[in-house]
Amino acid sequence: MFRIIPVSALLVAVCGVQTGCCRCCGLPFMARPIVVQPPAVVVQQQPPQQEPFKDLNKDANNPIKDLNAKPMKDKNPFKDQNPDQNPFKDQNPFKGFAPYPPGKGKIIFNQNGRLLPTDPVKDLKPHKAFVVTLQSNKTYVIDLVSLNPPELGKPDPNAFDPYLNLYDAKGGLVASDDDGGGYPHARIRFRVVQGGNFTIVATCFESVPAGGGPFTLTVREDQ
Repeated sequence: MFRIIPVSALLVAVCGVQTGCCRCCGLPFMARPIVVQPPAVVVQQQPPQQEPFKDLNKDANNPIKDLNAKPMKDKNPFKDQNPDQNPFKDQNPFKGFAPYPPGKGKIIFNQNGRLLPTDPVKDLKPHKAFVVTLQSNKTYVIDLVSLNPPELGKPDPNAFDPYLNLYDAKGGLVASDDDGGGYPHARIRFRVVQGGNFTIVATCFESVPAGGGPFTLTVREDQ
């Protein structure tokens, strides 16, 4: 069984065209097609991208605006330093530190000795201790000189590289040195605030040779 569909309905469904009859003559006519407008799309404009650093060097309050304006060498605080006044000008990193000035006063202690691997151990190293009396408000220079020194850069198991420690009357470590007397000898220059019996410890930098390490220990006042 067939269903009869009016032409006007078919045109509206297929073509979107409306039909009708003229009110005067009754003849059919086609109206204007129905045009469906899509919804308008609103496009929001993005604000221009900010460049926070583009005017950085134009700010009078910017502390780094003139950073590259002048060579860094002009800001070197040592550019006018007299090389003759440089305390490290003669220091050679391959020859140890420049030695401390030797004492020029009266010798109050002088003794030869030999550090042995079997000596009492202090701070994991064998040592020999010597007690000397030092007076208040005086400066002393203590030298520990190896009598069998190693050559720099030439390991020698029979050479002795000395190390020096100084302890106050209460047993506190107040000074120590490795190459202050010029490699490899040790030297301490110390000003005593409160006098008393101080302990000088002669030991080694790394290890003691099997045959021992011969040395000379000297304490003198500094003028």
